[in-house]
Amino acid sequence: MKDNKDRDEVLAAVKGDEYALMYADKSLQKDREIVMAAVKKDGNALEYADKSLKKDRKIVMAAVKQRGRALHYADESLRKDKEIVLAALKQDGSALSHADESFKKDREIVMAAVKQNGEALGYADESFRNDREFVLAAVKQDGRALYGADESFRKDKEVVLAAVKQNGNVIQAADKSLKKDKEIVMAAVKQEGGYDYVQYADKSLKKDREIVMAAVKQKGWALEYADESLQKDREIVIAAIKDNGYALQFADKSLKKDKEIVMVAIKNDEGTIEYADKEIRSDKVFMKKNITDKSLLERFFIDNKNLIYNYEIAISGSGGFQIFFDISKAAYEYYYDDDELLESHIFDDEEVPEEFSIGDWHDLCEGFDLSISEGCYELGCCSLTIDSVDSVDESYSLGLNEKELKDLGVKIIREKQTTMDELVKPGEIKYFFSGTEEHQGTWTYKLKTKEPFDSRKLEMTVCEVESREMVTSVWYDYDDKGEEFELWAFGYDQVRTIEVVEVDKTQVDGKLKKDYQEIRYFEFKDAHSNKFWEVSVAGSTVTARYGKIGTNGQTSVKELDSPEQAQEHATKQAAGKLKKGYQELQKNAEG
Repeated sequence: MKDNKDRDEVLAAVKGDEYALMYADKSLQKDREIVMAAVKKDGNALEYADKSLKKDRKIVMAAVKQRGRALHYADESLRKDKEIVLAALKQDGSALSHADESFKKDREIVMAAVKQNGEALGYADESFRNDREFVLAAVKQDGRALYGADESFRKDKEVVLAAVKQNGNVIQAADKSLKKDKEIVMAAVKQEGGYDYVQYADKSLKKDREIVMAAVKQKGWALEYADESLQKDREIVIAAIKDNGYALQFADKSLKKDKEIVMVAIKNDEGTIEYADKEIRSDKVFMKKNITDKSLLERFFIDNKNLIYNYEIAISGSGGFQIFFDISKAAYEYYYDDDELLESHIFDDEEVPEEFSIGDWHDLCEGFDLSISEGCYELGCCSLTIDSVDSVDESYSLGLNEKELKDLGVKIIREKQTTMDELVKPGEIKYFFSGTEEHQGTWTYKLKTKEPFDSRKLEMTVCEVESREMVTSVWYDYDDKGEEFELWAFGYDQVRTIEVVEVDKTQVDGKLKKDYQEIRYFEFKDAHSNKFWEVSVAGSTVTARYGKIGTNGQTSVKELDSPEQAQEHATKQAAGKLKKGYQELQKNAEG
């Protein structure tokens, strides 16, 4: 749409693009024909119509017939119109949430809503959540409505059975007594994805052959949830591995020695040879004949004359790192007021004048000997598992903390990261680029050694980063040729924060000379971060302090030409933090 004031152009646009009305001139958002065309394309376009047309019964009726939840944008008077509300509910029962409160107590209205969308029960008056007729109608339409009903219905067999027939996953919400009911559990298992619901059944039904057989035929992985007695059942195990060869890992040890069983698994996927018994994997004739993938043969064949031990060492949890280095004052001033430009340059390789170039994030990390794939793991916030690939019997699991690591015999090498503050001498001003990454996930190392795993050969370097202890490297000390230790697999989420920082030590004791400072204090907390940012203005001086909550953090000071400019600068910086999700806490201090 080139001209949002051209009536013909706007009319054509709204017929093809549901969002076009948003960009139309206000005068055309009052045009009845244009608005009618827009809501017929997408009822939610009613949001952008002029207030006068949100009171227009025909327009609102057309909108809710196309999209029931468009009722949200209708004038209050029409949300009290029973015919319009019923039309909205016929299209989407959850539109009940936008209806007038009086309708949430109306039996006809509520029944229409839950029959179209069972979860609409959650928007109805509380009395309906105790009404069996309405609860039953709701769970028949959407089993998840059981979560919104009164808890007493979780013991009602008819209601729960109707719910799990519609959505087997709802068995989680059933009362314990009904998780022992074979009819209910079988109804859940027969649903799409029902193999996974066996885990919620009572122990007694995990021993039920009919239920477990139904589950493993749907998805072999369900063998994991079967009782040990059925993991020894040859017929059930074969049914499971025919669907998914990797279910072999859940079979009883005796069946992992059975060549017929193992053959069924490797015909499904040769990689399942990993879970066969050592006796089979050391059978050279069997292995060479049946494992055609050379890499799998090399990895899983056990040569009793030249034994190679294979282990997987996995670290799961959270951690992070910080990188920083000094930059020129000109580069600092170039980026200081433009976070977006800095992020585009570092993360998206946006070109800037050479004198202001800092570099690509990955290259910067490598310059600090940090791999983009290997994590830095926080002590006390991660777990460590060491598993033999060759044997299910050799396994370690512990918390990644100093005590448990030392008890296992792991060698810990300690280092301390220099801070920006330590790099600036009294009387100096220096400028830095600073980048932090908080990450959470799992990193798996592969160890190939000629001797059994020796925890005393496992080494970890621990570095203190802003009062947090991070494992910055993991190594296994081996000597012989043909042995290997490497990061093999990883999967993680990360949050990265970058900024340019001024550290000013020209003021005596680092204190401002003004009598009063206005301080604004912000915190950012999520699954990966727990940090603060504080800005104070004293005359024409702006001081920023930031870091992990509970620490003193880092400090930067900026001198502006006037108190007004200082206030404007601090306000702009604070607005940027709010935009990034920081929460402000009020704080004033005498200085």
